[in-house]
Amino acid sequence: MLADVLEKRCGNIGLVAPAPGAVAAKLAATLTRTNDPFIFPGGPPASESPADVAKGSNVLHELFWDFTNTPYDKVADGRVLASAALRHDPTLLDPVRNVVARLRP
Repeated sequence: MLADVLEKRCGNIGLVAPAPGAVAAKLAATLTRTNDPFIFPGGPPASESPADVAKGSNVLHELFWDFTNTPYDKVADGRVLASAALRHDPTLLDPVRNVVARLRP
């Protein structure tokens, strides 16, 4: 899903789309940098999965920059990613739904 969003962005700005598997490989490599305070500002994960404790917006910033040479915009790109998640697998948004549900009186 993320690869599709980055591929579309590349097409919109005239860049070559990432090779198949390149986005997944870069994401996996980024999540191995557990001592990088930009990705893991709270320090390396103890027993949690790196994907669960990484600062998502910083991971996305790196991926957007690496593949599109454009910054990640949390508002605009977040909307695009949420729409893609709804089309691809709506359960990807369950963590957001759970947070919103707890905010309701």
